[in-house]
Amino acid sequence: MHHGSPIFCHDKNDLNSYRYILANMFVSRLCSPMELSKALGVSNRNIQRYARTLREKGTDWFFHKQEKGGDAHKLTDALLMEVQHKLDRYARVAWELGGTEGALRYHIRQGNIRKKSRP
Repeated sequence: MHHGSPIFCHDKNDLNSYRYILANMFVSRLCSPMELSKALGVSNRNIQRYARTLREKGTDWFFHKQEKGGDAHKLTDALLMEVQHKLDRYARVAWELGGTEGALRYHIRQGNIRKKSRP
């Protein structure tokens, strides 16, 4: 707040704008990372990282970067079909495909692949 007016506004769920605003306030020397950290409960180190990113990559990076949410499990649709086929016949699918059992368990829980029901 500056004289009772907000300096920046962003949507509650817009994390990239939030990070940009923190970086911009620090780079513009409106406040220190420690002041932002204490006021907002954000790690001092994160604020410094956002500022470094702003200086090195510029403003566009915050607003045009692709979100990576959901990319943690690397099984594509084609690979899921192959896993499903092998899972119906083989016990050591993860080992054969070079993946992890955890990734297979995740996709089984999500319903992307199913264990063949035993008669």
